[in-house]
This record gives sequence, structure tokens and C-alpha cells, in this order.
Amino acid sequence: MASLVKPSLTRKEQIFWLAKQARKRIPDWSYIANMYDFVKAEYEANPDKDDWEQTRDKVAQHYQYENNAGYIYRYPWDSGINFAASMVSLFYGEGDYKKTIRIGCMSGWDSDNPTSTWGGLLGFLYGHKGLQKHFEKTGSPLFSSHMLDLSAEDIDFNLSECERLLKRMAPIGLSLEIELGVTGGEEDGVGSDDDIGADNPLLYTQPEDCLRAYQLLSPIGHFSLAASFGNVHGVYKPGNVKLRPEILKNSQDLVQETCSTNERPLDLVFHGGSGSDKAKIAEALTYGVFKMNIDTDTQFAVSKAVGAYVEENSKAFKYQIDPDDGTPYKKKYDPRAWLRAGEVSMVERLDEAFQDLGSVGKTLAS
Repeated sequence: MASLVKPSLTRKEQIFWLAKQARKRIPDWSYIANMYDFVKAEYEANPDKDDWEQTRDKVAQHYQYENNAGYIYRYPWDSGINFAASMVSLFYGEGDYKKTIRIGCMSGWDSDNPTSTWGGLLGFLYGHKGLQKHFEKTGSPLFSSHMLDLSAEDIDFNLSECERLLKRMAPIGLSLEIELGVTGGEEDGVGSDDDIGADNPLLYTQPEDCLRAYQLLSPIGHFSLAASFGNVHGVYKPGNVKLRPEILKNSQDLVQETCSTNERPLDLVFHGGSGSDKAKIAEALTYGVFKMNIDTDTQFAVSKAVGAYVEENSKAFKYQIDPDDGTPYKKKYDPRAWLRAGEVSMVERLDEAFQDLGSVGKTLAS
């Protein structure tokens, strides 16, 4: 459908045309159609097109709390409520890439859905030439980096694809994050727990491969490297996984010696950081790690807090009104209450990560 959009239209007109065409294909009886029409009407009636939060709050009230149009809210990642949130970001974003992504991130229940969907759509509409024009006009790229994980492929294919993409990205100020070696465990249904084992050589990237990547990519533009040193997705029983940060040091030393660079020439990324020993994290930082992924730990932080809240207020999740003394429990079972407990716990876990990574008081903002 996006390929049929008229190039002569403004970006906003293109987006609204696409949305209109998509609406024609949604059955009128469905709650999805109802959500589309509701958000569109709220957007059109709102004189302040920067006040997307007003519409987002009305979506929460109309569908999450009042269950209109036959929609029953179940989970923050439920596709229904996230469709409504995605329409908020699409309409109020008005075809502007950064604005659409920003609203998508902030409006969501499960924020990766609208941001990934509209990021892909707008990226298609912009095209590579559009990204170039944006860079020429503003001096900055639409986004700062792109992650490409081809670690499951042959290293020759992995690096050749990275080279091909970086040649297109570097001229418009984009960085490429690559992955060498296998980060074990399972992520989003990909991979297997069978990968896990302290004696699995695939979990340890060879310094020589890091050298190949540096020699091939560094003359082209900036890249960062997720090298495996025993790290895995998820958390596992102690002893099943053995972190060896010295692999990172050996890789840095080899590149520095071979290419006559300054110290720590590689910008390293720590994938699968959840559950890692803090001493190993600290050691990895000294070898040039500047970013660590901790998805599993943040998930658990939210779930643990929500679980504790439910246990503490168990009656509220069985009865609307206490059967013994008549106490109303609405304020206790209100999703905003237990989700808030999860949010607070998430913030605490992030604060811990900032301390671990030495990033407190620092920013990448220019």
C-alpha cells in the first residue's frame, strides 16, 4: 500500500491517505474500527495538535476502564489497546519521523509496537534519499544508530553485509551496531537454552574476528561491536555460564597492536547483561564496554513488584467489595495502582544499572 502513495503529497498527507485506505479494510463491527474512528475524531476535534496526551488519556478511559465497543482490556501488551495507542502516535506525529516515534514511545502500553511499526512505515516513505535530504537540511540523522545481528550467519556474510550497510549509513551520520559470536539463550523466540554451557566455544568471540571487523569497517564509519564473552539472553543457574571479560581486553589489545591505534579502539556492547556479576560488569567497563542490555532484569523488576502488590492486596483481586466488612477495593485493583508499583520498581532497577555502568550524571545529549 505504501508503494502506491503519491510522491507529490506532503508527508502528513501521505500518512493520512494510507490510514484512510487501511480503515476501508477494517470491518466496521470490530473494536479496531471503533478505536480508529475514536482516535481520529479526537485528533480532529483537538485544536492543540501537540496535546496528544489528552487523546491518549481518553483512550485509556474509554477502552481500558470503560470497556467500550466490546473491548476487554487484559494486559499492557494487549494488541487492542496498543492499536489505539499507535493511532495516537500516527495522527499526532503527522508524518514527522522523530515526533511520531517520540509519541509512540511515550503513549504506549507496550511502546515498542507503534514505534517499530511506524518507524518502518516512515522509513519506507522517506527512503534512503529522504534520510540524506534530512541530514543535509538539519546536519543530524533521523536516528543515531542501527543494530544488525547476523551473528548466526557465517562471519564472511555477516561482515560483508555490515560493510554494505555502513557504506550507506556513514555519509548521513549513522552508526552501525554489529554482533560477532553467539549470545546464548533465547530472545523473542529466537535461540535456545541448549546454547547455554560454560564449555560452548560459540559463546566466546575470537579476538581475530574483532580485528577483521575493525580493519574492514573503521575506515568506512563508526560502528560498535557486541562481542560474546559468555554472556547470554536471560538468567541461568550459576555455573552454567562463565563470563570471560578478558576476551574483550584481548580483542582491544590485538587491534591496538596490529593497527597502531590508541587504547581501547573498539566501542563494545554488552548483550545479555541481566543477572551478571557486578564485578564482571565493572571489569567489562574497563575494557571499553559503553552499553549493556538488561531486558530480563527490567522485566523481572516490574513483575516482582506487581506480584508483591497482588499478594499484599490479595482480597482486592478476588472481590470488588470486602465480603466481611464491606470495604470497597476499587482503588486497590485499579490497574493504574499495580502498574505504578511496577513502574517504581523499574526505575529503581534502572538507577542500579546507571550506578553499575558509571553513567550517573552523564548524558549523550548535545
